[in-house]
Amino acid sequence: LAAFWMEFDNETVQVSGEDTEFTSIGHARHRGVELAAQVDLARVFGWRTNPFVNVRYTFTDARVVGDRSNADGSVRATDGHMVPYAVPHTVMTTLGVEHPIGFTAQASWLHVSRHYTDLDNREEPSADGLFGPISAFDTFDLTARYTHRGTGLGVGLSVKSVQGYAT
Repeated sequence: LAAFWMEFDNETVQVSGEDTEFTSIGHARHRGVELAAQVDLARVFGWRTNPFVNVRYTFTDARVVGDRSNADGSVRATDGHMVPYAVPHTVMTTLGVEHPIGFTAQASWLHVSRHYTDLDNREEPSADGLFGPISAFDTFDLTARYTHRGTGLGVGLSVKSVQGYAT
């Protein structure tokens, strides 16, 4: 378990549709919590082969504090808006098995919640995808590894986004 609180006086982020690729959004506050737990069944039951479950969750509340002044002196109402590309909820679950000879196989599911590409947090996405929300999405990954116990050398194969979809 970890909690965090970060204050940035002048945060610079990548923002879609701005004059430059990176822009200052001014004062921003990032708060949140991260949780992780793993259960190794080999330890619980005294087995040599270890089936395991790993769960991770992150909550992030990243927001602009105060309105932003534009280059022409006008004020842009951004107080309380979410920081672009800051994901509020991320969940990852992994089921796997480790064999004593050095073989490990696992399947992982990742969920990333809806978040914004732009500082204005527009609800309607633009046709070019530069503005608006990014839909929540899920991915499913498979991994197999072999590690030689004596030398520590190993080989692995991962198949990413076996079935990825937006929700």
